[in-house]
Amino acid sequence: MIAVGPKGDISFTRQQWIEAQKKEKLVFKSLRPVPGNEFIRIYDGTTAVINLLINVNIVVDGQDINIKVRRLEVYHKTAGNWCRVAGQGTQVDENLFPVNSK
Repeated sequence: MIAVGPKGDISFTRQQWIEAQKKEKLVFKSLRPVPGNEFIRIYDGTTAVINLLINVNIVVDGQDINIKVRRLEVYHKTAGNWCRVAGQGTQVDENLFPVNSK
């Protein structure tokens, strides 16, 4: 897995990702996909590219924050199982790009 965080940090393992969250004093409380904002494309049956919009509730330095994040994730299928190989999220600026959460 390779994950790029919202501050530009990059993690090559799950443990590195967890350590980055601790450093930023960030705790995920909930992640909920926004219905109708999920797009999945599968190529050759072994690679999937997923774009989705997520409602994210996090705590940063003890403060509750609700944001929307657009995610891009890439999965590879090997030995019959899907494995996420890359992902990146970008916070949506709803002042510029309002989102209808339905």
